[in-house]
Amino acid sequence: MNQYNEVPAMISGKDLDYLSDIFNWNFNACKLANHFYSEIQDDEIKELMKKAEEISQKMDELKRIQDDKNSDELYQIMIRIPNILEDVVPDGPEENNKVLTKYLEPTTFDFEPKAHYDLGEQLGMMDFEQASYIHGSRSTILLGDLAKLERALSNFFLDFLAKYG
Repeated sequence: MNQYNEVPAMISGKDLDYLSDIFNWNFNACKLANHFYSEIQDDEIKELMKKAEEISQKMDELKRIQDDKNSDELYQIMIRIPNILEDVVPDGPEENNKVLTKYLEPTTFDFEPKAHYDLGEQLGMMDFEQASYIHGSRSTILLGDLAKLERALSNFFLDFLAKYG
């Protein structure tokens, strides 16, 4: 067979796009021809139809391999690129940072505020101990009204997203 009768082992993205376009046109033509396939008695045509299916499967496999390769290469490049800071960000330790804008003053309390996880455990709405047995550390089980609240918020946002996309 000559080089044009076989799908190459590796193809470029541009070649793949071109071949995909050609294949899509051919596939649509094959769908139309498939309607008449059952009436065809010619073994040569049946063999060509089988080859078209094999090429289709090979194209899908090559596209998957190329996509995997491209995503791996892109990831390797991206992890080497540092985040680019704006010019106003000072170099050095955190003490060098400047507050550029303040919108509100921090809330002050006449008592020592507790962390949300301490409050949840004291109110019997969070169970960290049982969660650590089930799922591992840094997990929690929500109980009672807090569990209902989380469920209600999830439903609200799912409804909102479904409505507005």
